[in-house]
Amino acid sequence: MSTELFRTAMKEEGLLYDGPIHADGVLHRFNAEGDDAPNSWYILHTDGVPAGRYGCFKRNVDETWCSTALNQLSNQERRSINERLAKAKREADEQRRKDLIAGAERAKAKLRGAVPCGSHPYLDSKGVAAVPGLMLDGSELLVPLVDRHGEEQSVQRIFPDGQKRFFQGASPAGASFRINGDPAGPIAAVEGLSTGLSVHEATGFEVWCSMTCGNLKAIVAQIKELDPDRKILIAGDDDTATAGNPGRTTAEVVAAEFGASVLFPKFTTGRGTDWNDLHTAEGIEVVRTQLAVLPAPRAETIDEAVARLAKLRSIEFDIAKKDEAKKLRCSVGALATEVEKIRKATVPDTAAAKPDVWPDHVDGAELLDLIAATFGRFLVLPEMAAETLAVWTLHTYLFKKFGFTPYLGITSVAPRCGKTTLLDLLFRITKSPVMSSSMTGPVLFRLIDAKSPTLLVDEFDALSDDAKEAVRGILNSGFRCDGIAHRCVGDDHQVKDFPTFGPKAIAGIGDLPPTVADRAIEIQLQRKGAMDPVERFRKYDGREIRAKCQRWTDDNSDGVEDVAVELPGALTDRAQDIWECLFQIANVIGGHWPETIRTASLKLSGANAKPESEGILLLSDIRDLFIRHDLDRLTSAEICIRLAEMLERPWPEYRHGKPITPYQLGRAIARFKVVTRSLRLPDDSFLRGYMRTDFVKVFSTYLPPDPLFFRHTVTTPVNIEDSALSDPSHVPGCDGSKNTVSTNGTSACVTVTEKKGGGPETMKTTALFTHLRSLGATMRVDGLFLLVEPADRISEEIIGELRASKPMIVRLLSEHRWGAVPGVIPLRRSPADDPAIGRCCVDFASAQIGGTGPLCAWCLNREGAYWNEGVGPHESTMAACVDLACWQLRCTVENLPEALASVGAL
Repeated sequence: MSTELFRTAMKEEGLLYDGPIHADGVLHRFNAEGDDAPNSWYILHTDGVPAGRYGCFKRNVDETWCSTALNQLSNQERRSINERLAKAKREADEQRRKDLIAGAERAKAKLRGAVPCGSHPYLDSKGVAAVPGLMLDGSELLVPLVDRHGEEQSVQRIFPDGQKRFFQGASPAGASFRINGDPAGPIAAVEGLSTGLSVHEATGFEVWCSMTCGNLKAIVAQIKELDPDRKILIAGDDDTATAGNPGRTTAEVVAAEFGASVLFPKFTTGRGTDWNDLHTAEGIEVVRTQLAVLPAPRAETIDEAVARLAKLRSIEFDIAKKDEAKKLRCSVGALATEVEKIRKATVPDTAAAKPDVWPDHVDGAELLDLIAATFGRFLVLPEMAAETLAVWTLHTYLFKKFGFTPYLGITSVAPRCGKTTLLDLLFRITKSPVMSSSMTGPVLFRLIDAKSPTLLVDEFDALSDDAKEAVRGILNSGFRCDGIAHRCVGDDHQVKDFPTFGPKAIAGIGDLPPTVADRAIEIQLQRKGAMDPVERFRKYDGREIRAKCQRWTDDNSDGVEDVAVELPGALTDRAQDIWECLFQIANVIGGHWPETIRTASLKLSGANAKPESEGILLLSDIRDLFIRHDLDRLTSAEICIRLAEMLERPWPEYRHGKPITPYQLGRAIARFKVVTRSLRLPDDSFLRGYMRTDFVKVFSTYLPPDPLFFRHTVTTPVNIEDSALSDPSHVPGCDGSKNTVSTNGTSACVTVTEKKGGGPETMKTTALFTHLRSLGATMRVDGLFLLVEPADRISEEIIGELRASKPMIVRLLSEHRWGAVPGVIPLRRSPADDPAIGRCCVDFASAQIGGTGPLCAWCLNREGAYWNEGVGPHESTMAACVDLACWQLRCTVENLPEALASVGAL
């Protein structure tokens, strides 16, 4: 039974394996489904409590598994399991190391059996010549990839048709193909082979080919380390057609990090992404001209200059300060002040004393209860905040065990809400705390490097813009265990990596910057009321809690990072990263704490927590409009009117105390790549707005799922009584900004302001809807049609009036009324691009209503003529048939061919 549960766990991680599973505590390799090599592995123990570990080198998977929740096990059982899993990890890592060595040996053997390359179809297609080092193995072009020491590590295989494969089992990470060139000139770092050959031919430079943009940083770092005095040129790819432009983005980031120059190809007669594309499109001379002048490397920033000068002896700084101040365009006194700050703040002496270790065994659940109660003694906190703060406090003692550390975002809407008191309390009970209200970027990263503290930043909102930006950059990177800040140090301006990882609590009035808030558990404080029972915070020293936290950590921290937890699906990916370590600690402690921390996570970071930003709040409210009124489209004006009715939201006083406008709405939504379109309304007028389908992707990306939205995304029933698009009689007056329908029982006034340069255009429409309601008929819009039931309430006279009023497509809910065509309400109009699909839709529509041949009595053009055999379909007829087919098949226009094929109609 346990082996099948273990197999299921592997399957959930994408490792499909039907072979035997041996529970012998030995590492086993296997081919997961879809793999042609044994990239996957597992180790399983079933003696005692069944537990194991599994992973895949190819997919970068490494997971632990236990048949029993760890909080239900004794400390001894947990320790035994953690030791086994840690051993499994070491064995897997050792196996991976051996695989890479073996792969490199196989790559070398393949190269030894190859011959030097003279020519190859791939090189001919790229217009470049072979260089020493390229090899041939039959029809394969072999590109040797060497490590930092010049040892062959892997091989890229290029086939005559241009397909590329890395040699199986030999990792290309950190390896490059090198083309020898002028030893006195710059070294060019590029991505692909053909790009490197074009750059070398144009310049004669030495070229290092990283083969992928993800490997570029490692290659440039090797160049910088092996030859620090050489200039570096990154001849980057400009992947304009790829989302995020990874080529340009990576090249610019790496150039700034290592002080390299960077250039991208500029096309005048064609389009491409790299220097070889420019070579083949415009000639080698154009490449040579564009690479002839190297741009200056990235200039040293003020922070970097101050950090460098702080390393000088006093006499050296005194000699250099005038020239340095002139270079930085500041006064000598200002420069000396900043340098002195750095020197004094290398290791600030503001931390609390090192805690004693509690002499006796500490029960984890009782410890967290004590910490939570302590927060409740001195502070008025939101629901579940004290419990969250308790687990967060304990996590500061073992944060280095985890891949992420959650920040605390302590905010309030006004002063005197307890932010400083909360930070003071954290200062007394967390591990190695450092408090500051005026921290600069250079001080911050040096402090973290020296002490690995729990950083407590007060009055973040009061920092200057420059200081806030510097601190925010370090806060953004310090969320991950591999977070670093790059700074130049010493006389030779060597780049040094300063770690930024560590727990941080940031307090301020108002909202934190979005990138910081995205990494934080936000706790918004309110002022203490006269009846709130809290103690004065004066002489509390927190010694007991510090000592107990240290003792619990010493006894229980081994393997806590490997504890498997089930995170709530309602949390976003980032929120799961934030809360995972707190879940692991709570699961190790047991008792009520696993369930308590789960409840806290949903309360403080779940779908009902504070929206991430104004833009996310806007998307959420727009989705609610679609759901509440069950509409398939909304005009911009209608959205703004309904948003302005939400008094608890920012929309009624969006800018300068005035409601949000259609222009402001469009600007806000356009940030999510959703733009307005022209919507056809029931009276055949057109206004700008949005279809429900326009938001499917953006809602699923930025908002928690809501099945009600997706239930009728394609074509949705709309109650005419509630729909402003179908019968907006609930909107008082005709103010020229929206459709309004009078309720006097005789006529309706539809005011259209879509025309520019002219006044509103008003027309009379029939009051048949009102008359039908008086007869007891029920009407609703369903997809393409106006549904009326019971159909016998409609007389032939009324049908005649509907037919005469406008060309319409109406389906009556009565079997004997299929041929009636009383009127029209087209709700969507999307003609298929393919005429064959359009013709198929006409036939499909005719078949659905019992028609014969291609004649479709339901599809009328604007003149009322039927579509007949031998006559090309009118555009509106085609559109109507496409809409009918989509409605019948419950599909989108994009999925229409597949849907028609599934029912044999195409």
